[in-house]
Amino acid sequence: MSSHSIADRVAVVGMGCTRFGERWDSSAEDLILEAVDECLDSVPTAGKEDVDAYWLGTLGSGQSGLTLSRALAIEDKPVTRVENFCATGSEAFRNACYAVAAGAYDAVMAVGVEKLKDSGYSGLLRADPPGDGTAPELSLTAPAAFSLLDPAYCAKHGVPAEEMREAALQHLASASVVIKAAAVADYRVERPSATKIKSGGKDGGLTLNLVANPDILKELAQRKGGAFLVGFAAETQARIAHSFAEREPADTMLRRAAADGRPHRLVCVAVEWCNYAIAFGNVRVLMDGRTERYDGPARAAQHEIARVTAGWKAELARRGVDAVLARRSDALATLLELAPGWDAVDLQDGIILFERERQVSSAR
Repeated sequence: MSSHSIADRVAVVGMGCTRFGERWDSSAEDLILEAVDECLDSVPTAGKEDVDAYWLGTLGSGQSGLTLSRALAIEDKPVTRVENFCATGSEAFRNACYAVAAGAYDAVMAVGVEKLKDSGYSGLLRADPPGDGTAPELSLTAPAAFSLLDPAYCAKHGVPAEEMREAALQHLASASVVIKAAAVADYRVERPSATKIKSGGKDGGLTLNLVANPDILKELAQRKGGAFLVGFAAETQARIAHSFAEREPADTMLRRAAADGRPHRLVCVAVEWCNYAIAFGNVRVLMDGRTERYDGPARAAQHEIARVTAGWKAELARRGVDAVLARRSDALATLLELAPGWDAVDLQDGIILFERERQVSSAR
């Protein structure tokens, strides 16, 4: 089995790109139109009608080719949506190129779109996050996760911190953006032993001298010049303590919601909070921390509501949700505060409970 080159069989004749930034006033469709229009404008002799097929690359801004075909108002051209994590854009481009090289089409377009900031989260979320709340996907962007590879590699293969420092400083001068995780350890053994240290039959303890590792992140910040530096640090115990601190107010507020005895349908932005609802017969949840028990539609609905994507209101109504537990800083909480028919009934330690207003009907 071999790979065959398509050199000189495909040509890129035009391109377009949106302005990068916090585009709060633009939807994913707006970004698609902006890029596609610029691409078509770059080829005066061609128009949308000359494109035979489209490939769309997106991870979280759409679920099918409809994301592109609706934005461009095309009904008779095939659109293929592809997704491959960080390689999604290049995957759309690669497939489009091979379609031309294979002779299936004469002219195609590869489009990539991603709108992350509107979700209210710092990175990409999974539809089925682990119930203990500690998954890196819940709090780290992809670059942040990749930044952990360097110190982890050095720790596993015994690369000295000084060697890591030299490599980082060597590439700093040519870098415009630096993404770095904090050191795996603040100290290291002064004189590592190449062999097992034996007790020699002595009952006494062993004394090891530790020396401080260089603070590479701090030094990069001092010497970065015009480069943009992003640093990540998370103490494991602090994250665990934070997770437990959130659980207590969540438990208290769920008890309040259940106390009225009425049936409730609950959504928790952090699914593990809904574990407390198991004790109350009148509270049903969309999903709790036992994510493996739920089918694809339930996971998709949880994902849609928690990330407040286009259909989040429809999912709340369709699922009969009348109670929502969210962090005060979540985008969902911000929107529910503004949404008619929803009331914030409890707020503790940054966690807020919303309930849908009950409509009172009367007969004459």
